[in-house]
Amino acid sequence: MDKYLDIINLPHHVSINHKQMSNHDRAAQFAPFAALTGYDALILEMARETSTKLKISSDKAEEISRKLNYIKEHLNDLIKVTIIYFKKDNKKSGGEYLSIEGIVTRIDEYHKYLKLGDELIKFNDIYDIDLDDFKYDLF
Repeated sequence: MDKYLDIINLPHHVSINHKQMSNHDRAAQFAPFAALTGYDALILEMARETSTKLKISSDKAEEISRKLNYIKEHLNDLIKVTIIYFKKDNKKSGGEYLSIEGIVTRIDEYHKYLKLGDELIKFNDIYDIDLDDFKYDLF
């Protein structure tokens, strides 16, 4: 310790080129190292459950087809609909059933999808369609 006696009482050096580090940033240097970065997120992703896509009966498929035809014929009438559809999960097998409400703005029979808001919904992913101003006796 005797060899540092000549510098022990010198003033602390302050750089004129670099701004002094804040106490918060200085403390961050000593934060624990996370060797398994992303591990918690991976565990949560593995625990997240998805649903399998349900098979619909031919009667239900026919009803959905009739409703889609009705919507197509009355596209300019701005019919408010609620659609329950299956959305495939991008990260794992399965997906989830979602409900969306709004006005169908486009039906593409060639590519077999409809546009509702910002969502493009494939016909074969539709589980149910509820039409607000619809006479159910037509079906």
